[in-house]
Amino acid sequence: LTSILISNPLHPTRGLAGFAVQCVMIGLAEEPSTIWASIFFALFSNLVYPALSSLVSRSTTAEQQGQAQGSINGVKALTEGFGPLMFGLLMNVFETTAMPGFPY
Repeated sequence: LTSILISNPLHPTRGLAGFAVQCVMIGLAEEPSTIWASIFFALFSNLVYPALSSLVSRSTTAEQQGQAQGSINGVKALTEGFGPLMFGLLMNVFETTAMPGFPY
């Protein structure tokens, strides 16, 4: 049952949409309660990686599993490495402007 729930093709789309809503809420937040409310949408963004991994696993042959999962994990590692670096740079640039939450 768990693999059926995780491998739904719509989950990556829902997860990315949830992440987009969360980022917009944080970027436009004027009160702390808005940021706390955005945590709900962060739950959806956690669906992306397991859903993509499951979908790729189901769509490749047994011989291609290592290469396919390695490719996904390689992209994930790159984004986890470069994402915070770029975000930190953007936060530093926009910190003293009229829109300090713009990088979100």
